[in-house]
Amino acid sequence: MQSQIAQFEKDMEKVISRLERQVQKIIDGLEVVDGKYATTASALNNALNVSNDLSQALTDSGYHDLAEKALKQNTKLMNLRHDELKILLGRDRLGQIDTSTLNALLEMNFTGMTDLGESSIIRIREAIFNSVNLGLPVNQLRDELMKDTGILKHHADTYIRTGKREFAQRVEDNTAEQISFGEDKDDIWEYTPAITQSNSHKECIWAVDKSLFTNAEKNEFNSGGLFSHSEPRWNCVHRFVITNKTYDEAFG
Repeated sequence: MQSQIAQFEKDMEKVISRLERQVQKIIDGLEVVDGKYATTASALNNALNVSNDLSQALTDSGYHDLAEKALKQNTKLMNLRHDELKILLGRDRLGQIDTSTLNALLEMNFTGMTDLGESSIIRIREAIFNSVNLGLPVNQLRDELMKDTGILKHHADTYIRTGKREFAQRVEDNTAEQISFGEDKDDIWEYTPAITQSNSHKECIWAVDKSLFTNAEKNEFNSGGLFSHSEPRWNCVHRFVITNKTYDEAFG
């Protein structure tokens, strides 16, 4: 998962660079007088008609392709975890799993990524119109462009990082539901990975320290009990995973 996220962030940097170049071409076509955008009727009309060009720039940057690729990679995450669980739980128990149900989890769309892209285009469009309408300096719009694309990258990275963690948790929870994991006293969950960072959520630091949870404790934690918090845990890398530990091994 971390490898996929790291690759996405690297590819997203390239997407943002291409988008910035495409948008720069669009604003280079705007009328400029003495280093400021002209406020003539024709200049304002041109500024109002950049929506289609901006949307095309987002597509040409590879943004939508990257979003789709990132979500398709979830198949590998699911298959790897399924193989791990075979070893952990044994084929008898895992044999109860309906793989078609797990495959249905892959049918998640990337509406969230699409919404982020569209929001960015709206911000850029508004920045262009305001710059022309107010006759602002050219450099001021360029600075605004860099800020807007930076926001898009940050939000997209956060969305994918959080989305992949939530997907992995859904795979785990779906598997647990199918094999009735949690109904037995010896069904123990682990909050993993056992790492925290300077920006880790307080509840994650607490849960990593606790490490092992009964099914009831897991459910209570997710509902905001045990340690008060809200969902989703943006940028969180932690999730609950099935273990083969017994209650005595976990809690003595």
